[in-house]
Amino acid sequence: MEKIKQFYNKIIISTKTSIVCDITLFPLKKVFFILISAIVISSTASATDEFITKLDGIKINGKSIDTNKKEIIIRDNDSLTIFYSLLAPKDRRDNFLFKYNLKNSRNDSTYGTKNEPLLIYKSLFEEKWTLIVQAFDPRGKWLAEPLKVKFTVNNHEANLLAHIDSLEKKIIAKDSIIVDVNKKLKSSKTFDIVLPIIIIGALIIFAIIIILIIFGRLKKMKSNKPKDKMDNNVTLSKNEYDKIQIEVGNLRAEIAALRGQIDAMQNRANEMRNQNKELEERINRLSISKRELEELQKQKDELFAIIIHDIKNPASLIKSLVELLRSYDLTANEQQDIIHDIVETTSKIVSLSQEVSRVLALEGSRMKLDMEPINVNELITSIFTRNNVAAKNKNISMTCELFEDLPDCQCDPQKIEDVIDNLISNAIKFTHQNGAVKLRSRFENERVIIEISDTGLGLSIDDVQRAFQRGARLSAAPTAGETSSGLGLWIVKKLVEAHKGKVWVKSTLGRGSTFAFELPLEQYADTE
Repeated sequence: MEKIKQFYNKIIISTKTSIVCDITLFPLKKVFFILISAIVISSTASATDEFITKLDGIKINGKSIDTNKKEIIIRDNDSLTIFYSLLAPKDRRDNFLFKYNLKNSRNDSTYGTKNEPLLIYKSLFEEKWTLIVQAFDPRGKWLAEPLKVKFTVNNHEANLLAHIDSLEKKIIAKDSIIVDVNKKLKSSKTFDIVLPIIIIGALIIFAIIIILIIFGRLKKMKSNKPKDKMDNNVTLSKNEYDKIQIEVGNLRAEIAALRGQIDAMQNRANEMRNQNKELEERINRLSISKRELEELQKQKDELFAIIIHDIKNPASLIKSLVELLRSYDLTANEQQDIIHDIVETTSKIVSLSQEVSRVLALEGSRMKLDMEPINVNELITSIFTRNNVAAKNKNISMTCELFEDLPDCQCDPQKIEDVIDNLISNAIKFTHQNGAVKLRSRFENERVIIEISDTGLGLSIDDVQRAFQRGARLSAAPTAGETSSGLGLWIVKKLVEAHKGKVWVKSTLGRGSTFAFELPLEQYADTE
């Protein structure tokens, strides 16, 4: 093998220096080896080209879209499902996997490996994204050609496209309704609609026949009359003509009356068409309201199930501890420990009850905000001091990086304090001992931005997508056995959105998380 490499290098060197080599200088074995190597390399390349990662389809919120679209644009709350498969010879499709890499324009990326032919993404923040999926043989025999799917998360553009699609659907529906009504009007056997048309046709035909007969008779009489009786015939012809004119006038009056009836029926048909449109719109609104009510009822049932589950365990524990206290064999220290456990368990139930009360208050008819101009840095400093004790108990270092000259922001200080306190306590809960938590404030684009970063457990892609859903239980658990109801982040989202703000999370599993929210400087003084 070493001799072959030396021989190959000699060929490369001779080519670069433009030295003409005589083939007779090389042994036959070396020439044969070169030919065999070229055949192996070409066969390997062609075999690799036979494996292609193919796009099978894309769905947005469960609805299939055209995969030939130049650009895919979705909202940050839309669900995007991408289907793919391996295109390869049947005898070489055993034991393969897919690896994927989702990255944005800022080179933030998430990657992994799976054997399922689909990926689902939801709650991605607004950015341009690129998904690369590639099938491969775990034994390293082949690597398929990768699949690239580019899409954009932009609420404004997605809403505009949805509005345009809805307008197109309304236009198509309007045309179909008009065509349907016209067909019904034409094909209807109702007597009130058919009778006027028959009468009009019959009267027109009758009038034409009478006019033709009269003009034929006049012409015939005019051609057959003698000259000496011309005066009498002319007198008779005028009388007959007057009668005919009267009859024609009567027919015209009847035709005009029938036309008026037809116009009235057309107006009535237009009114019925408009009423049908209004009824359809009402039916659509009722259907949407029904779906919303069903979803709210489902969420309510899930919330009560979570509450009952979370209260049942500590309540059972309190019952067991109280039964232990009834025993006369316990020492004073043992009784003291049991009482301590009862107090802690009761505190958990009270804390959960308070959180549920806040949820029910947020789901009330209206949320009242007591707006006033405040400096958010002062709130952060106060909450930082309050939570520093819990951080020290876990040997977690907490730091603050506050923006100087931060302008005052119109908000409800109590509710924004709840938001910041919830995010800081979560960061401490899900960070191991000797970790770090950092608070930061900044000012960009007339908005105040607050970030809470930690070096804790981090979130998976599925956890990021479900983080702000009500009652969502994420895969990570508190590092010191603290309680978590799954309602805190949902409450944060509701409070921030009530202030016309926005909340988001960036996280990598095992590398910590950054929760952030932004608030506009100005709000309405009496926002509800």
